[in-house]
Amino acid sequence: KTLNFDKIQVKELSIAHRQRLDTYFISELKIEPSTRHSYHKAIKTTLNYAKGLPNSFQLPKDDIYFNHKVQYKPKIKVSLTSNEIHKMFDSTNYRFNSEKQTFAIHLFLFSFSTMGMRFKDVLLLKWGNLKSGDLKYVMSKNQREMKVKLNGNVVNILKFFLPSQLYINPFKNYKNEDPKFKNSLSTQIYKLESEFYKLKVQQSTHDIMASITSRKIKHAESPKVEKIIEKRDSLLIQLIQQYAKTNDGYIFTDKFDDNLNYQQIYNRAGSLNAIINLELKGVAKAFGISEFSFHSARHTFAYLSRQNKTDLYLISKCLGHSSLSITEQYLRTFEDQEVYDANDSMVAFISQFYKQE
Repeated sequence: KTLNFDKIQVKELSIAHRQRLDTYFISELKIEPSTRHSYHKAIKTTLNYAKGLPNSFQLPKDDIYFNHKVQYKPKIKVSLTSNEIHKMFDSTNYRFNSEKQTFAIHLFLFSFSTMGMRFKDVLLLKWGNLKSGDLKYVMSKNQREMKVKLNGNVVNILKFFLPSQLYINPFKNYKNEDPKFKNSLSTQIYKLESEFYKLKVQQSTHDIMASITSRKIKHAESPKVEKIIEKRDSLLIQLIQQYAKTNDGYIFTDKFDDNLNYQQIYNRAGSLNAIINLELKGVAKAFGISEFSFHSARHTFAYLSRQNKTDLYLISKCLGHSSLSITEQYLRTFEDQEVYDANDSMVAFISQFYKQE
């Protein structure tokens, strides 16, 4: 619309129009080469597909993509290790992060726990998406319907976004009297979490932070703690499903309303994504790990799934890809990086036997 392309017919498109579009992508929208490549590829694919259709409209006289290439270097996909993810989950039980960092951690872990849900899709989630007992949503990128099981990881992020009449974090409330909930599920959950903290938290917050960020996480809990977690998670699922049946507001943000158009949603999501990525830089520094972004949650889900020998078809389905070839290409970057890392390790290993003169 900005370029007035909506006022011309498809048959009138020319190389000059494509060049104007590319200039707009670069100068106005500041789009990276890899994204420009994807946009042009989508347009080219659409035009090629139209060639095989009955002549309902005329196509451009010239091939507007003749000899056209967007030079770009594929980005290295950053993913976290299972140990780093476990540390981040562990940190949600305590309060040594700033509120903004805590919010960023919650969104990141929620994305990871929902099969790598994209940032915009996370922001647009409403409690109504949980009505059926599963989390159902439509991917904004390709309109594919997705369904995610409400597992323990998912509900233990969602609980922080419930109203205080239904959930209060016992650790934050440790100086006050136990709250009086009207909902019996909330009361049971609070008692279980209070017991959980008594078993887990026996040191100062400072020591806990140092412990979480430096120690080798033990993924298995004691049988007593495991039993509490299992019962708590089961009750949380019931509580969240109960709340979702009568509430349909946005879960994670109040920045959206139903009157916004697509462009307004796109702009606000982009701004919030930049803020979250900035906070995640601070999180990475606090945990002593390499910098990562929100989208690394999706990369991490894919990478750890592959590491776990998960079937390629299942990974593709979880990510919402339209074909296995897309998933293969998606995972290939991780394989390349593994080769590079292995080579670096071998060079470092060999180098220790030689002294520089």
